[in-house]
Amino acid sequence: MSFGPIAIIGMSCRFPGCPSPEALWANVLDRRDLVAEGLTRLPCEDDPVFAWALEGAREAVSRAGPRLGRGGLVMGNMFLPTRELVRWAEHVRRDGPAADPRSRFSTGLPALEVARALGLEAGGFALDAACATSLYALKLACDRLHDGEADWMLAGAVSHADATILDRSLGSVGVLSPTNRSRPFHSEADGMVWSEGAAFVVLRRLDAALADGDEILAVIRGIGVNNSGQARGLLAPSERAQVEAMRSAYDMAGLAPADVPLVECHATGNPLGDLIELRALKRLFPPGLAIGSVRSNLGHPITASGFASLIKVVFALRDGVFPPTLHAEAPVREVGRCGYRLLGRQEPWQGPRRAGINSFGFGGNNAHMIVEAWTPRPVHAPGAALEGEIAVVGLGVLAGEGRSTADFATALAAGLRLGRSGYVSDDPDLLPQQAMMLAAAREALEGVAPWQRAGALVGLQCDAGGWDGAAGAAAYTGRLTNLVANRLNHVFDLRAPSFTLAAEEASGLVGLALAMRALRAGEADLMLVGAVDLAAEPVHEAAARQVLGRERGGDAAVAMALKRLPDALAAGDRVLAVFGQGPGACQADLAPLVGFPHAAIGLLAVAAAVLAGRVEPIQVEVVAMTGAIYRVTVTPS
Repeated sequence: MSFGPIAIIGMSCRFPGCPSPEALWANVLDRRDLVAEGLTRLPCEDDPVFAWALEGAREAVSRAGPRLGRGGLVMGNMFLPTRELVRWAEHVRRDGPAADPRSRFSTGLPALEVARALGLEAGGFALDAACATSLYALKLACDRLHDGEADWMLAGAVSHADATILDRSLGSVGVLSPTNRSRPFHSEADGMVWSEGAAFVVLRRLDAALADGDEILAVIRGIGVNNSGQARGLLAPSERAQVEAMRSAYDMAGLAPADVPLVECHATGNPLGDLIELRALKRLFPPGLAIGSVRSNLGHPITASGFASLIKVVFALRDGVFPPTLHAEAPVREVGRCGYRLLGRQEPWQGPRRAGINSFGFGGNNAHMIVEAWTPRPVHAPGAALEGEIAVVGLGVLAGEGRSTADFATALAAGLRLGRSGYVSDDPDLLPQQAMMLAAAREALEGVAPWQRAGALVGLQCDAGGWDGAAGAAAYTGRLTNLVANRLNHVFDLRAPSFTLAAEEASGLVGLALAMRALRAGEADLMLVGAVDLAAEPVHEAAARQVLGRERGGDAAVAMALKRLPDALAAGDRVLAVFGQGPGACQADLAPLVGFPHAAIGLLAVAAAVLAGRVEPIQVEVVAMTGAIYRVTVTPS
C-alpha cells in the first residue's frame, strides 16, 4: 500500500535538560551527556502525565500556527501505575494521605482531556506499544489523515511511571545498566538507562499544508510497523521482524534502503538488542551508512523515545548535518563488520536529505519511519476512503462470574446478575487481567479458519495493584500492561501491528475501529480486538465514585475475531454479525448484570448486540469520561 506524504508543521518536547526541540538539538551538537549529569527525570509535580500532555500539545499547536478544520490526537502513554496512582491506592487501601482520584484514570484520560481542551473534533486516544509507541502513534495519526478523518493531527507521547515499579520491572528482566551509563553500540555497554519526558508534533497531508502555506519542517514518507509474533520468545527481539518492518516502510514509500544515508537507531545500550538491530540493518542497508542514537544523550524515554529521535532527525535534515553520538570511540565489532559509521563528531550531510528512524518495543513491537527534507516537487493526491464490510467470526466473553460466551448469553437472556469475577489465573505470575484476556482470545479464535497475517488490539486501563511482592522476570512481565496484547501475539503467532490502547469507557470501541481499518487497508487478514478491565476492586471503585458518580465496578474480558466479509465467507467461517451503517436501537444497560467494567464496557455492549439475535441493526453508544460519544452499528448475520 502506498503512503501519501505527510508534513510535520509543528513540534514540542520536554525532556530533562531539553525544554524545547531547539534545546534537544543543541545538546546533541554540543555532545552533552545528560545521563552523566544526572538529568534523566523531570522535576516532580502532581499528575505529570496530565500536565505534560496538555502543555506539550498546546505548545506544538502554537508553534504550528492557528489550526482550522477537524483535528485529532493519538498519544502514546506508559500504561503502568504512576507515582500519583500509587499514592491513590495507598490512600484507599491503607488510609494514606489524600490523593487525586483522577490518577486512577491516567491510562486514557489524559488523551481525552487534551482532545477536549483543544476542541479536537476528531477525538483522541492513548496507546502503549512499549519502546515503539512513538512511531506507532505517528503511523496511526497519518492513517487518519490519509483516510480523510481529520484535517490535521497531533501525535505525541508521554513517558512517566512510578520509579520504583519501573526500576523493578526493567531490572527484573536484566535490561538496566548497573553502571548507569547509556552507551549505544559501545563495546562495554551494559544496559539502558530509562528517562522521562514528553513530545508532540502537528501533522497535515502534504498537499493541504502546501495549499495553506504552512511551514514544513520535514516530510514523512513511510512508516512500517509489525509484531514479532512467536519469534524466539516473548521478550527477545526478532531480527526477521525488524527487517520486515523496515522493508515495508521502503515499499510503501517507493524507495530503497540505499536511498537513505543516515539511520537514527533504536539502540539503547542493551548489548543483545543493539547487536540484533545491527544485524537487521545489515540485511538491507549497504556499507557506508551513518548511524547514531539520541539515547546516548538522553537515556531512554521509553514511550516517548521515538519522538526524541524524530526531533533530532528533523534538525539534522534542516541543517545538513550528520549528528554525533556519544561514546562512539569504541564501538562493538559488528559496526565495522557492517561497514557502518558510528559518528563521534558531526559531519556535513552526504547524500539525499533523507533518514530512517528505528523503534523496537519490549514484547515484539517493531517500527521504522522514513523522514526527508522538503523540496518542491509534484505531490500525490490523497487516497480514497477505505471501505468494505467486516464480519465477526469469533467471540469470547468472560463477564463477572461467567467463564464463557455461553454464560454471558444465558445471563443476558434471563436477566441474571453475574457478580464479580473472582478470577484466579492458572499461572501465579499472570495477573487476572492478562489471564482473562488470554482465555477470551482462545475462545474467540476457536474454530476460525486459518489466516495468513493477524494482529491484536486490546483496550484496557492499567491494573491498579498486584505489584507488591512481585519478584523475577515472569512476575513482572505478567504485570506489564502492554504485554496484554503482546502475549496474544506470542501465543497465537500474530505478526500484524498490535498494541494496547486506552480511551477509558470507549477503549474497546476505539480498538474495534482501528481493527476494521487495518483489515480494510490490507494490513492483516484477521484482527483480534479485545477489551479487559477488572474494575470491581476498591481502588477503582473509590475513584469512580468521586470522579464519575458510579458505585459498582465490574469485571470483564471480551475478544472478537474479525475478517473481511468476503474472506470469511470464502473460508467457510461462521459469521456472527457484520459491522455496518445505519440507525438502530441502543443496547440495554449492562450494569445490572455485571456492574461497570470501565474500559471493557463498550466492547461488552457490542458483544451483547452480536448475541442479541435481532433482525434490525443495533447501535451501541458509549459516552467517555470527557463527554465524547463513540458509536458502532452491529448488523445481525
